[in-house]
Amino acid sequence: MSRDESPSWRVLGGLAVLALVIRVVVAHDKTFYGDECGTMLWICSPVKYLLTHFQEWLTMNWFLVLEKGIAAAFGEGFLAMRAVSILSGSALVVLVGVLATRWGMGRFGWIAATFVAVQPYLIKFSVMARAYALFAALSLGLWLLFLRWRRAPTWGNGLALSALSAITLLSHMNGAFVVIWIGVMFGLELVWTAKDREERGRYLAGIGRLSIPYLALNGAAALYYWQLREELREFRGTWAEKSVTSLDYLPLAFQTYFLDAGTAWVFFGLMLVGMVAVAKSRPKTGLQVLLWAAVPVLGASLAGYSHYPWAMARFHIFVMPVIVMLCAIGWGTAAAWFPGGGRKVVVSLGVAAAVVWWGFQDVQAYQEDQRGRYHLAAEHYLNERTQGDRFVGYTFIEDLRVRSYLPCEERTSGPRPGMSFVNEMMKDSSARAFVVAYSEHVPKFPVDSVQFGDIHLFEFPGGGPNKRIRQITRGLESVAESLGPDHLCADCADVFAPLADLARLEGNSEEVAQHSKRVRRSKALSARAKHRP
Repeated sequence: MSRDESPSWRVLGGLAVLALVIRVVVAHDKTFYGDECGTMLWICSPVKYLLTHFQEWLTMNWFLVLEKGIAAAFGEGFLAMRAVSILSGSALVVLVGVLATRWGMGRFGWIAATFVAVQPYLIKFSVMARAYALFAALSLGLWLLFLRWRRAPTWGNGLALSALSAITLLSHMNGAFVVIWIGVMFGLELVWTAKDREERGRYLAGIGRLSIPYLALNGAAALYYWQLREELREFRGTWAEKSVTSLDYLPLAFQTYFLDAGTAWVFFGLMLVGMVAVAKSRPKTGLQVLLWAAVPVLGASLAGYSHYPWAMARFHIFVMPVIVMLCAIGWGTAAAWFPGGGRKVVVSLGVAAAVVWWGFQDVQAYQEDQRGRYHLAAEHYLNERTQGDRFVGYTFIEDLRVRSYLPCEERTSGPRPGMSFVNEMMKDSSARAFVVAYSEHVPKFPVDSVQFGDIHLFEFPGGGPNKRIRQITRGLESVAESLGPDHLCADCADVFAPLADLARLEGNSEEVAQHSKRVRRSKALSARAKHRP
């Protein structure tokens, strides 16, 4: 392949800078959401605890140790805590360009790099203080190192491959699927070299040199997880079953990558065209690509993985850059069907259309993020509170999102899932309480409040239990009346669960039953909604 068929380092570098700028702009004032709050919670724990336990959000132990070190050195700002993910997501741009060249598809490398730079799903996880972007970058780097070792199976290349394999495994437990893929590649190379005695001998000699560092380093990584086996077994019950699980989540998981069904179908078609093009050009590479997706999907099924489709998509995030590469190759291949000079025009128009469409979705996601300004609510609370004041989240999620910015002793002492808003508010009704709420159906509590985007921060004065019950009741009943007796919504439980708790305090069993019924219906609706992308 001639040099001009591959994207230049200048092009890849420029696209990586573009990706970096996009991610910095998105991340610099984006409040901590979801699992990021778990990161902010766990960095308050000692390093020894982080490395010897496996619990909710404590599932990427070494990454959390790294985040704890970054927080100690540079503070807990948005960019500092997301720096590893931002840099990893930007590095993916270069990695896909180089990997496309190794596949013999370097002429499409700039398309793949452009797609990765602006693709919304990859941006989302590149601005998250979790290990997913790092895991994806390490995985693609491991593929490149394997190809390098295969061309030159030296001691140095073998040591580099071994070290990166162990690091990938330690970055996230799902790195086991990448390590298994490497093992399958080792086995296939034995088959592919069977008819060439000289090449087979060279390959076996390389395996001999590789085996010691590879087994030692990856064995050490495996032993690390072995010492966590008791908590791993306990935690496994929250996301896995004891039997082989279905693959019926795949269509919705793929849709999650591309945000909507229409876009997903378009890129699914391009992916198939790209897969065929790679397989026709280099059958061995085509099989490698196919197994890159098949090994984690089948492995997760055999391991009993069972979760919402959007969660399964996240588990397989290291496959996503390869999917984007295949889509890029598919578009470039399809454009070649146009005669004469039309090909370059079609390629450029297609890439521009994808950039515009994804850019539009990126802007929408950014605007949506601006609605939830939990960090401003936390800042206001910290500035206004006095001795004895309390902070309470209207729900556990809201409580967690604000506590991410509080001092460590207050982060770790907050309520846990299943918290009762009413019970938390009644613990010390003589003290002033700051309540944060973010919902389509925010109660209109009759107290002073400030608003940050769609975040409401209510200030309940002290005054004893009777006064507080009246204030809570008036706020909840106002929103319940606006919903009506038959209205059903996914977050209605946030209204009727506290009303049921108030009825219990008053000993009104009839209202407890009435409100509890609506809570159950709401939770059932919410559970069904979580199965959609």
